[in-house]
Amino acid sequence: LIKKNNLDENRYIQGDLFYADLVDPTIRGERHTMEFPYYSLNSSDMEKRTYIFSREGKEITMTVTPSEEGRSTQSDKGIIYFIASQIRDGMEQGRKPSRTVRFMAADLLRFLNKATGGSASDWIEGALRRLKGTIYTPDLRWADIEATGQFSMITEWKVVRYTKSGRAAYFQVEIGDRLFQAIMREKSLLLMHRDYVKLKSATF
Repeated sequence: LIKKNNLDENRYIQGDLFYADLVDPTIRGERHTMEFPYYSLNSSDMEKRTYIFSREGKEITMTVTPSEEGRSTQSDKGIIYFIASQIRDGMEQGRKPSRTVRFMAADLLRFLNKATGGSASDWIEGALRRLKGTIYTPDLRWADIEATGQFSMITEWKVVRYTKSGRAAYFQVEIGDRLFQAIMREKSLLLMHRDYVKLKSATF
């Protein structure tokens, strides 16, 4: 089931599951997450933090609340870049997008220019826990209107492993609706140079 040549030939038009297996997709970053510190430099950051900024005449207060796993980090953000890049490139190739994305660890690590190895799968799991557990609470005010809500970058995730070896067969992630809608709006994404992931100082 998990081998690419054994997958259902109709998988790309189903829309209920997106297979993130494109080779060297164009790197795309989510524009809004660059406006203030959505992500921490350190996963051990356990403090609730509030940021205030303005956009198009609206005052926005954003509160970031970490989970017991810690706050999502700049390194974790690479998974979001990977998913956004895969979905947008897939759409340009005629694939139907979906909030549910399945990928293999090797494809993600290759995209991020990270080494594969025994601890790589553990890093992915930890990152997914933080991305799901970190809660963002925006409070928007303009004129006499106020709006408040909450969201996370991902809403569900799982890893399927081979029983004997314990090696991860694949990861499956359901991204939040807010992130999905941002990916659907191409203007919400920024194109990034391929060499970005090769920089030691890259933020993921």
